[in-house]
Amino acid sequence: MTKQIQDITQEMDGQTQIRKDDNMENQATSTGQSVQNTSSKLAGQATVILQQASTLVLLIVLMQSIF
Repeated sequence: MTKQIQDITQEMDGQTQIRKDDNMENQATSTGQSVQNTSSKLAGQATVILQQASTLVLLIVLMQSIF
């Protein structure tokens, strides 16, 4: 009887560890997706900043040629 209880306890511990591992994997996946989304947003913002900078340079060049 004691052996059966030990076996059941070990099985339950194993299932608990599997659930913990699954939760950690899901959390890592979620974090990875969040990082990827943030990277995409930052890349988009960088593109806008570069476009604005090039427009500003063009305006400066035009202003210098006018004056």
